[in-house]
Amino acid sequence: MTRWALPPGLRFSHSPYALTMHTPVFEVSRKLPEFGLRKLRLGLFGTLLVWLFCGCSLLHKSSREDAPSPPSPAMSSANHHGYALLFDLVGDEKDISKLHFIKHERPELKNLLQEIARASGDAYTKLEKIGKAAPGINLKDPGLPAAEIQTRKDISKFKEKAILSQSDKELEIQLLLSQNEALTYGAHLAGAVARSETDPRRQQTLQQISATLLALQKKVFEMFTKNYSWSEAK
Repeated sequence: MTRWALPPGLRFSHSPYALTMHTPVFEVSRKLPEFGLRKLRLGLFGTLLVWLFCGCSLLHKSSREDAPSPPSPAMSSANHHGYALLFDLVGDEKDISKLHFIKHERPELKNLLQEIARASGDAYTKLEKIGKAAPGINLKDPGLPAAEIQTRKDISKFKEKAILSQSDKELEIQLLLSQNEALTYGAHLAGAVARSETDPRRQQTLQQISATLLALQKKVFEMFTKNYSWSEAK
């Protein structure tokens, strides 16, 4: 009997994930004529190629089916903390109209503060609903380091002292400057969070809050430049 082995590099494997070193050997009779032997070799070789091709195709298909689907985009920490910072800001701004320490408060200033309070209260309610509906949003976690939190507290106390220590005119100036700063920050913060928000409805809400705060900031600045002037240096 004559033993015939497969060409080098072609090996069977019982596992679909790896080829082994075991090479099967086929028994071929010496009595077969050379033409029949050549035909048998070609037939076996063709059958082997078909098996290998089908096995690779099935393995590739199985790999695609078993591969886990890509996870849905999670909320980034930047968005998460951005919501908390914005929520804290409008929470303070919604109570601005409750300040009654200006003895001679002008009607236009009073109306503007009430408008800021209403808009901030509306934004506060919308953000609160978002926080309740989206488990990934924690409105109580601004993600700030301890030094930043303490710095913000110190600035708040400084501004409070500066405002309360002034007379009516200077107090009004300090109040407008403070509002200009808060509204500018809030408008751009809401815009930044909106740009990275993947939910269309939340994105639209943030864009509306940003536009509203920016419009109020312009009113504050116009009131400041309209009512206060300074003489040019000679």
